Amino acid sequence: MKVLVLSEYPAPAAGLALQGELLCRGLSEMGVDVYPVHLKSDLEKEWYYRWFRPDVVVGVGFWGHIPDLVLHPQQFGMLAVPWLVADGYIAEHRDVLNALPLILVTSNWVKEVYVRDGIRGDNIVVLPVGCGTDRYRPHSHGDVKVQSIRKEFGISKDQLMILTAGGDGASKGAREVMRALAMIDAEAPDWKYVCKVWPQARTERQNLIDLKLAADLGIGEKVTFSTNVVSQNFMPYLLSACDIYAAPSRLPTSDWRDEQYVMGYGLYVNMIVYAYLRLFGEHESAECLRGLMSRLEVSADLKNSYEQEALVEPTAPYYALYSYKVMSNDRFDLLGNSLAILTGIASPQCATKMLTWIEAECEAMRGRGELMVDLPPCLFPYILPHHADWLPRYERYNRPGDYHNGGVWPFICGFYVAACVAAGQMDLAERKLLALTELVKPWHEDAAEWGFNEWIHAQTGKPSGRDWQTWSAAMYRYAAECVLRRGTPFFDIIRGAN
Repeated sequence: MKVLVLSEYPAPAAGLALQGELLCRGLSEMGVDVYPVHLKSDLEKEWYYRWFRPDVVVGVGFWGHIPDLVLHPQQFGMLAVPWLVADGYIAEHRDVLNALPLILVTSNWVKEVYVRDGIRGDNIVVLPVGCGTDRYRPHSHGDVKVQSIRKEFGISKDQLMILTAGGDGASKGAREVMRALAMIDAEAPDWKYVCKVWPQARTERQNLIDLKLAADLGIGEKVTFSTNVVSQNFMPYLLSACDIYAAPSRLPTSDWRDEQYVMGYGLYVNMIVYAYLRLFGEHESAECLRGLMSRLEVSADLKNSYEQEALVEPTAPYYALYSYKVMSNDRFDLLGNSLAILTGIASPQCATKMLTWIEAECEAMRGRGELMVDLPPCLFPYILPHHADWLPRYERYNRPGDYHNGGVWPFICGFYVAACVAAGQMDLAERKLLALTELVKPWHEDAAEWGFNEWIHAQTGKPSGRDWQTWSAAMYRYAAECVLRRGTPFFDIIRGAN
């Protein structure tokens, strides 16, 4: 049998590269004719296709690598079998994955993630990652190579060495570890925390942010960030040098939405963080965050591994819903973008363009029968069943125009009215406040003069959530106060600090 393995090759000291290297080694020891090649090297891959003529092409990566691992070999008539890890919500390539006769995944949990996100499952087989036990095995603290590493980091025999390793510390949970260490520092044995990270522009910026957190927590002298290229000759001894390896899970999460994934760097969450940093006088950190959010976003299919996450959409007058590694979502998030205007992240010119665009899009949706009321949905365009980010669960809980998939939420519309005020669009703000007044009156469950319902169905204009929601009432009251004052309490302070 002849197998071509697509992975990071030659292998750096990284997880996916090691996974591919061990696969090649294992197949070779079994007598299989196997060659490794870099998954991104189309030229060399095609060379192997032509002369080696593999029976199967096994690609190591995650779903975002499908163009390299599956589509490219298929173009040349190869049988492609991806061996995948999970890296967040599966936003693309579901049809390709479902059409494959075999998908290998690294654990039962990874299989559950793929099935959860719409992959059929009967073509998924769990193949755990191996370990080269001749290299990756425990070494005692008496080993001179282990002792040398501890001395390099200034760690004595009596100190605990806590280690986290990854591309950067934050993505592997280092900030959570530091907060926990600060809480127990007085009671814990003497310790030092080492974060071994990989040199890249993103990591250098993140290191500064993480080291500032360590200093703010009062543990700066006990935390070391080591940014070096290292090999697999070094890593086994580094792992043996630590007393505790800390890697808290950081699974894909959401924000205020419980029926929609917002991956990685979400717009709404980062706007909230920016706001509280300004309110608490943390202006240096706020400016750093502002700069990170304002870099030009790159379309997912054009991203390289070194290009960093950002939230500015290059072809639209608004900020992206989220960005994470090769993933991004350019659907319009009304709450996050309203906060962008209120906090001053969006310049006055950008705010004006954004509001004009929102109103034009809403008018077009009303013309197509997609929107009944005179206020924007929380998200648009709606996620439809044929879209890549549609989930089977949405058929019941999150249909187009429902709930988080474009429902009209009074509390968010309150922020939108305030954003109109912040942008100096007082006529628009007054019209939208009148529309919001009508929106919060109808009830759904119990007869009342004011329903203050949770959310309104976009296509029918009917209240569809729970009545008497405090956030609906509070943000209606706030919107009215903004129009009355011709200002935005709290947010005026934030914009003034920009």
